[in-house]
Amino acid sequence: MREFSTISSFMRRLQFKGIIPGKVTISDGENEVILTGDPEFEYMPPYRYITNKMKGEVGKTYRIVAEYEDLYASAECRMLPPTPIQSITFSPIEGNDTLRSGELIFISPEDTPAYYYVTMGNVDERSRPLPTMMGVYKAEEPGKTISIPLFNPKNKLDGNSFVPQLRVGDNLEITLCRVTEEVYEFWKSYDNAMMFGASQFLNSAHSVRGNIRGGLGVWSVQGTTSQRIQVQ
Repeated sequence: MREFSTISSFMRRLQFKGIIPGKVTISDGENEVILTGDPEFEYMPPYRYITNKMKGEVGKTYRIVAEYEDLYASAECRMLPPTPIQSITFSPIEGNDTLRSGELIFISPEDTPAYYYVTMGNVDERSRPLPTMMGVYKAEEPGKTISIPLFNPKNKLDGNSFVPQLRVGDNLEITLCRVTEEVYEFWKSYDNAMMFGASQFLNSAHSVRGNIRGGLGVWSVQGTTSQRIQVQ
């Protein structure tokens, strides 16, 4: 699987002001597509720009441009080949029958260094996939077995108390995302910000380094491998 994703404070600025008709285009160097604005209440802000007219291809560099009147932001990112997930395992937690610890295992590719982050979404709740806590990893040697711990995404937008371990019975979609070093550094900074006190991305955007010129956030083009699994 291959995907595009972006979080841009520039687009948040447009949305919070109620300026929906911003123009967003994406180019792969050969073709250019104008994205369509679409309400999406699983997102914050509840709006996104999408298209089904372009599919990500490994090795291509994708450029995104967002503009409205005198506001302008752009970013470029190269799509890398996805890395297969070897297994996802769960282990009991002593003294707790309702929670499990988890880990995702994969084999590092030949073209190291390789950079990753992990996302998780609840299938039953149809929740938006979010970066897992402590889910960023830099693989420096080829052919190594890598284990990444699986913790819930830390997200204070829903107002619930954060529990890092996974709940027994939850149906999850877990995705291993391979990204460029620049995008990895963004998600690493994001992870640190969330772990050490930031309550949500909107409060921590200024503390993380992204790849968007003229805005804040990240244009994250990534090769992805996903698995749906029930916590046992």
